[in-house]
Amino acid sequence: MKIHIFSFRKKTHEEKYVYETSGKIEGETSFITPQTIDFEFFSDGSIDESLGIENIQASLLNVNSSLLSPTYTINAQYNENLEFPLVFNVKDQQKLSITLKRNIKEKENQLLFTSSNTSLYPYNDLIRLFAPVVTSYISENTTISGELSLELDDNIDNGKVNASVAFQQIEAGDNTINAASTILASINEEKLLIDLATITTTGVRLSYAGEIDRLTWLPKGVLEATDVTKGTSLAAIDFLS
Repeated sequence: MKIHIFSFRKKTHEEKYVYETSGKIEGETSFITPQTIDFEFFSDGSIDESLGIENIQASLLNVNSSLLSPTYTINAQYNENLEFPLVFNVKDQQKLSITLKRNIKEKENQLLFTSSNTSLYPYNDLIRLFAPVVTSYISENTTISGELSLELDDNIDNGKVNASVAFQQIEAGDNTINAASTILASINEEKLLIDLATITTTGVRLSYAGEIDRLTWLPKGVLEATDVTKGTSLAAIDFLS
């Protein structure tokens, strides 16, 4: 591994210690799977007289990996004055962004995902490690767009999710299809409450509204298949408790 330090500066300002550092790293890692990696890095922050961290931020820039073809950026930040002091973000050059926020004191977490026509093909090697069957549906033209917002505490006793995601040009044998999914739901200690969850493909929408008991995982609600073009119901199942 090669480490090139471009600069390091430490200074005292208003009873605080402020530092800056930057450089470049080239090397190999076995994280997830063996791969080569190189990136530039920058970090700065401030520490009070008692050596308590007030704020700190670090960035890995122009990250290149043999596992992923897109160049991406990783940012991490801690600021004790924010509602969610700890923030971690990964984004690539295709407008795909994943952000994780954490409120350390309240033990609350937020996950935010956004994408705009992001090609999935460059992520094939990564997807193959976790879900190899999925790669057979991904071509050079397969894309993902949408947003997801998830809020959840550490005990998974309180939270909510709101998502709308669309896939374009999914390979299905000799054909290609488009698909979209939405969900608006919340969770408490006893139930998963689903305002609406849908999966839509060409001409057909499958939707569910109701609740799922967290102890038995039995549903209570209505599952319905709808003809999108005609707006008519094809079939419906009413799950009763």
